[in-house]
Amino acid sequence: MYRSVVLLFIIFSVTESHHCHGDHDCIVNFRLNRNNNRKFEKLFDKVSRNVIAADREVHHGCGATTTNPIHEVVGSDFYVLKYTLPEFTGATFTIRIKHRVLYLNAFKSNGLSFRDVRILPQIVRTQDAQWFMEDGIVNVMFNYKSPLKTVTAKLCGEYVNEAILSVPMTAVSSTDLREGDIGTA
Repeated sequence: MYRSVVLLFIIFSVTESHHCHGDHDCIVNFRLNRNNNRKFEKLFDKVSRNVIAADREVHHGCGATTTNPIHEVVGSDFYVLKYTLPEFTGATFTIRIKHRVLYLNAFKSNGLSFRDVRILPQIVRTQDAQWFMEDGIVNVMFNYKSPLKTVTAKLCGEYVNEAILSVPMTAVSSTDLREGDIGTA
């Protein structure tokens, strides 16, 4: 029994340091890199599973409650979600955002309702969101964090906002957007 443990220890020691040829710094770096690789492999697996689960939840909710077409417009100045809801003209709308998740709820006094949940792209500034309704289309509008086609550094210390933001209605129309009459927040 002891012989097999000693043999395993010797094999482990030799195979781990065979490329380092007895260099202590090389062996230490090899071990650190091996452990870091394991750590990042586990992180990759965990994050990818969580993102896939979130996308599945949103997709499941979309299929269960959404029959109206929703269009995504990535414009040069604004990111816009367009909800085609002609039957909800005059309805009560609630639009909330928590971090990058948008929740839209439309309710009419006759009991008709519409709900949608979306995961927003990281390039939008959620705290400046606005919405307006024009010709039966609800437009939820976002400014970008930085202008499109610019190089920006992705910092590890990016702030995760867990507060729930209520998106205000604005009196802007699509004509104002085309003419650039809306200010940036």
